[in-house]
Amino acid sequence: MSGTRSTRGWLSALVLVAVASAMACGTIGSQPLPTASFPAAGGAVAPSEALTPQPPASSVAAASPAPGSPAAPPPPPTRPVTIAFAGDIHTEGPASVVVTSGLGPVSDLLAAADLAIVNLETAIVTSADAVPDPKTYTFQTSPQVLDGLAGSGVDVASMANNHGMDYGTIGLADSVAAIAATPVPAVIGIGATAAQAWAPYVTEVGGRSIGVLGATDVLESESWVAQGDTGGLASAKNASEERLIAETAALAERVDIAIVFLHWGRELEVCPTERQQGLAQRLSDAGADIVAGSHAHVIQPVATVGATTVAYGLGNFAWYHSREPSSITGVLTVTVAPDDTQTTSWQPAKISGGLPLPQGAPVSVPVTGCA
Repeated sequence: MSGTRSTRGWLSALVLVAVASAMACGTIGSQPLPTASFPAAGGAVAPSEALTPQPPASSVAAASPAPGSPAAPPPPPTRPVTIAFAGDIHTEGPASVVVTSGLGPVSDLLAAADLAIVNLETAIVTSADAVPDPKTYTFQTSPQVLDGLAGSGVDVASMANNHGMDYGTIGLADSVAAIAATPVPAVIGIGATAAQAWAPYVTEVGGRSIGVLGATDVLESESWVAQGDTGGLASAKNASEERLIAETAALAERVDIAIVFLHWGRELEVCPTERQQGLAQRLSDAGADIVAGSHAHVIQPVATVGATTVAYGLGNFAWYHSREPSSITGVLTVTVAPDDTQTTSWQPAKISGGLPLPQGAPVSVPVTGCA
């Protein structure tokens, strides 16, 4: 009996060893088991090395985090980010040169920035049956304007303004089709649905994520407002203000630098209105890092609202006349340092022949005459 029990015990031990070996090689079961790491060919492991206990995974620098463990924080940004802003652009009269030749000498300044943002104040129209709205001024252009802007260093253009739907729903459809066919520059603030009109442009520059929303506080008609599956413009007016604040807060949670580009203010008024100042405060509270805008046709001041840089009015930029003060313009560059501090630089320019021509040396902020 003892000899039989001994033999069975010896056989059982062999079976256990075989099972253990099979499990170690990952061959048992319908799913492969994890296997050990081995050196590359030509690097045989000596018995003493194979038996040396290895440190736990948590102490190995190159080890991957366990599933469910928090990811390591991203490295901090290592360089400043520059964002250039400019005002209103259409292609009427002498400004039509933008379509064929771009924005001229100022393009170098826009292209030098990490991100350049402008307001495209016109409908893009290709259909012969598109009819202009019954209003005093209507602007239209061809899809080639997007090529002209892209060739001038423009990365983002907002069409959320009081001329974006000058040619009604047919013009809107033409604009949306042109935007889809020419992805650079990105066009914001307009869309075939509300979701498309409110979709921000998001990119990454210098280790930072940047997002840009476009909206208008100046509208010819509430019918221009994008709602649900009805296309139109992203609006800041009336009940739409709450969506602007909500979209800004959501963007601020998503990116490192949240920008809102607005069409707002009152024409030819150098000082920002109470409406502009109140909206700027709400956007700052919602998390916007930079708010920039246009519409007044004159330069308005740059201010700090909370922790937000606010450029109330950038004036015209490519325009059909050279009369002052609406021909006084420039490019505002906001530099965001690695520690999140912001500084501004204003390159003055003067519109001549439809285009902004740089004038003199840059200054910290534009001189507006607003007390």
